[in-house]
Amino acid sequence: MAGFARRSPMNRKNAVDVLIYSALILYGLMILYPFYNTLLVSLVSEKEYLTTPFMLYPKKPTLLSYRYVFSSSDILNGYITTLIVVLFGVSYNMFLTATSAYALSKEFPGKKIVMVLIVFTMYFGGGLIPYYLLIRNLGLIDSYGAMI
Repeated sequence: MAGFARRSPMNRKNAVDVLIYSALILYGLMILYPFYNTLLVSLVSEKEYLTTPFMLYPKKPTLLSYRYVFSSSDILNGYITTLIVVLFGVSYNMFLTATSAYALSKEFPGKKIVMVLIVFTMYFGGGLIPYYLLIRNLGLIDSYGAMI
């Protein structure tokens, strides 16, 4: 009987597999739809969005919102601020991380306590209000230093 290949048990799809695939596809669509909706909202007028907030495709697409954003000088200021924060923030963070890692690779009294304190602060932050009070007391409000 050449030409008839037996299907192995691993290649068969049963009802549970179909149910799992269906659930995963539905879950994936639920995750992706907000991104798609954001793109759609950027392509329609405010009036059209307010009349049909749940849409699958834009009826009258327009690029007015993109023209507005790119014609504004605020976008350039935002990119400059982002560039400054990224360049200085990443450099500063890498320096502190590398020097801390080097110091913690050596044996010294209290090393385990320092490691526990570092890991603890990674998992549990102090909160927004103490952070704001710290930034205010350091005089960093409305400055790049607060973001870096």
